[in-house]
Amino acid sequence: MSLARKAFLGAVGAGTVSYGLYFAVQQQEISRHESEVANWSQHVAAEHKAIQNSAKQIQEQEARMKQLSQHEANERTAEKETEIKLQEARDLVARLEAEYQNKQKSAEKAATDGRTAAIRLRNLRADAERAREALTVGEQSLVVARLRAREAQKLVNPLNHPRLKELLGK
Repeated sequence: MSLARKAFLGAVGAGTVSYGLYFAVQQQEISRHESEVANWSQHVAAEHKAIQNSAKQIQEQEARMKQLSQHEANERTAEKETEIKLQEARDLVARLEAEYQNKQKSAEKAATDGRTAAIRLRNLRADAERAREALTVGEQSLVVARLRAREAQKLVNPLNHPRLKELLGK
């Protein structure tokens, strides 16, 4: 073999080895990049899934918030209705307390009037008793006065005068 051929074969061999090394390095680089692509693809897929999951959770949360908002509105309405009923009950209690106080005052006034009437009745009975006693005394006095009036009428006639009768012996 000639030197040129050896050199050529050496150069071809060195070129082949160089290309083989270059090819091996490039294959490693391609594998590394393909691995990176696979990793990023998984990462992107996971993020898409996370976004979809988040979107679903957002929709569920919005639906829950709408439901809670409606529930709150219903509860507020019920609260207002209950507050109105409570105020009506308070007003009724106030009216009943006022009515009770009026009835209590009326009962106390009736009791006081009853005691006053009982005292007045006792006084009237005492006055009636005194009047009966006075009537008895008055009737007795009337009888005495009538007797005296008769006696006085008898004295109108001087012949009936007791002194004259004594003198005359009658």
